Amino acid sequence: MVSYLKQSLLSIIAIAAVFGLVVGLTNAGAVLSVIDLKFFILACIFYIISIGIWLISWAFLIKKRSKIPYTKLLGVGIAALYGALTPVQLGAEALRSIRLKDYFAVSYSDSVSASMIAKGIKFSILAIVFVVVFFLYLLNTKLGLLLTAGLFSGFVIIVIAACLFLMPLQKGIGMRISNFFSRISKTFRQFAALGKFFADYCNYLQKIRPKSFAVVFALSFFSLFFEFLALQFSFMSLGIYLQLQAVIVLMIFVSILERTPILPRGIGIVEIFSYAYLSVHSLVSPYITLTAAQIGAVLIVYDIARLVVPTIVGIAMSFILYAMHRNGKLHKAK
Repeated sequence: MVSYLKQSLLSIIAIAAVFGLVVGLTNAGAVLSVIDLKFFILACIFYIISIGIWLISWAFLIKKRSKIPYTKLLGVGIAALYGALTPVQLGAEALRSIRLKDYFAVSYSDSVSASMIAKGIKFSILAIVFVVVFFLYLLNTKLGLLLTAGLFSGFVIIVIAACLFLMPLQKGIGMRISNFFSRISKTFRQFAALGKFFADYCNYLQKIRPKSFAVVFALSFFSLFFEFLALQFSFMSLGIYLQLQAVIVLMIFVSILERTPILPRGIGIVEIFSYAYLSVHSLVSPYITLTAAQIGAVLIVYDIARLVVPTIVGIAMSFILYAMHRNGKLHKAK
């Protein structure tokens, strides 16, 4: 856990460096100086609410096999947020699983399985919305090579993840995935655990009722809705009002690119591609053209809402949870 804390602190330093670079290249400081703090605070709150709703969907699945109160499950989920500043947010997943095991004796398999279902459904919604927006809004628009490559490479990633997480609903497919990793493990031993996990995951999925999937789907949708509000209010905090579809496309864009397997939360890549998108007048609005300073400022504001604030909240909750554990206020689930 200490290693993830160090990683998150290093990532915050990297974020600060990106902010400095953006301000230096775009003169965003002039725009940021007139920010509407009320809208900025709302943007941060909406993003935290988005995370909280997703954590409720995860906690909902965990409670299928345990009696841990929602408040404590949400505490564990929030305390793991600082681990999200890792590639594909694997650190947050690891922290949630470790703490649930240590504090409440929940198996790693159950914790990861719940996350995979919740993430798989959220990725599926993202993929569906992307396809709809593409055919209604982007199909006849010249995106350029950079934007096209970024969008579709990210789209492929979330589709593969959604399929990998949800296809084991068909037990036969799940067991084939398990057998595939088991065969690979004969050459690469590190895949042995994946073979066993997918076998367990397949059995876990068979015990989840359709009604539960519907609940997780609804919660995931509302989570994405509050992500949208966070981005919308980031623009509004700087007095920028874009077409609804332009903000939706950018939100999907960021949601896809921040899951790159290379950089923590896509830091750097998200800003480059988002800048390229917002620079295309025909995509953003027929009425206004965003300046470099405005684009740089809104990217900084949204990065604070989606990266900096959740990390700080996660670190704070981590210390609170640790103190509660030391004082015996957290107990093992029966």
